[in-house]
Amino acid sequence: GGTINSKEVGAKECYQRALEIDAKYTTAWINLGSEGGGTIAQKPVSEKECYQKALEVDPKNSVAWCSLGTKGGGTVNQNTVDEKGCFQKALELDPKSSVAWCHLGSQGGGTVDQKTVNEQGCYQKALEVDPNSSMAWYKLGVAGGGTVDSKSVE
Repeated sequence: GGTINSKEVGAKECYQRALEIDAKYTTAWINLGSEGGGTIAQKPVSEKECYQKALEVDPKNSVAWCSLGTKGGGTVNQNTVDEKGCFQKALELDPKSSVAWCHLGSQGGGTVDQKTVNEQGCYQKALEVDPNSSMAWYKLGVAGGGTVDSKSVE
């Protein structure tokens, strides 16, 4: 946000204006979703709808897939994808997303690139990608520990 013509403009309003100008601005859809949704062309748009719109524009956007997963999944281009499916799709597109690995772990694990990974394995993958992820360390602890960098942690 900022000040335009002596009027304070918030981040949400900026994203809404950007999307009124260019409805195919993927990052603006994602950011509007992270702001809780908004109003475009006088029509309310929920968080989930923002992420779905981002994916209609760019179905290969891993951040949008992960974000949609945090909202329980949804319908993209007439295909319904559940929460776990969104995280799996995000990781197929970007296997270096520690956040998506943590979310997939919270779903009990899943299949990424035809490999099944259990809950602990997801947190371990998250830590391979980002050894400083406090979320992954915490979740690995809750899951009972595991092996990270060839060291057993409990």
